[in-house]
Amino acid sequence: MTGNPVLPADALDLLRCPVEGGLLAVCPPSGANRLGADGCVSCSTCGRSYPIAGGVLSLLADPPAHPELARELRIRDERAQSILAGTRPEWQSAFADATEMPPMFAALRPLRGATILELGCGTGRYTLPLARRAKCVVAVDFSIRSLAVLREKLPPGSRVALVQADVSALRVAPGAFNRVVSTLHSNLPTREHRLACCCLAASALDDDGRFVFGTHYHGLRDILLRIPRSGYYPETGIYRYRMRPGEVRREARTCFERVRVRPTQVRLPGLRNAAAARAAARLPVLGSFGELLLAVAERPVRPARSRS
Repeated sequence: MTGNPVLPADALDLLRCPVEGGLLAVCPPSGANRLGADGCVSCSTCGRSYPIAGGVLSLLADPPAHPELARELRIRDERAQSILAGTRPEWQSAFADATEMPPMFAALRPLRGATILELGCGTGRYTLPLARRAKCVVAVDFSIRSLAVLREKLPPGSRVALVQADVSALRVAPGAFNRVVSTLHSNLPTREHRLACCCLAASALDDDGRFVFGTHYHGLRDILLRIPRSGYYPETGIYRYRMRPGEVRREARTCFERVRVRPTQVRLPGLRNAAAARAAARLPVLGSFGELLLAVAERPVRPARSRS
């Protein structure tokens, strides 16, 4: 392990028990101010304990019930274990990084001093640059092996909490985060899972917060190539659902008052320059050849308080 395994104990102020929503505290008899690489935390409401192993706090109360999620978890753990063993390289794409990441970070700004919840952090493609800018990052993924890969990359003193959890069942402190970011949205298997993720983001954010997330785009490129909306990555077999802009807006507006959506990562024959691809994504016709959608949701909807 190269860095600080988890945040100091005050990181628990940002998290809640996924079963009862109670406050979390370091298990007795430990009275330490820091969470170590191994130990546990417990819920003040139900008493359920959650382990810390190898610097990762596991809030995965139950295995994923949906078969697509269970399948993805198995695949991702196996692939990450191969990365840890040195038998498989991590996925890399300079074009994807140059066309997807700059618009995402532009939508997240300002990041300095921000408290960030990252949903579906994987092996840290976004986590590491986020951690360099933000006050702290709570990095969530349900693949324990992917989190182990990320853990090995963290430099000493990183303000990153590694949390194993199902994002459709995770609970956090209301209004505790300035930004929520996710690239897993269209990998969730159903509309109900996506809505649960949106509601989690809305609850997590303060009033001025922002939920920035990416989805796969079912645009003109897919239609011409006859790519189905629902399917699997050919290289991994992991499920993905390609969304339309109006669909993204309608779903996110169940939890946010303002939602903006635009294409990114345009791929056209002969278009190899990333800067040109980013410019093309902003044009009405060329943007429809994008592979991804970037969504920015603001003004989280708060539940109406009942009058006594």
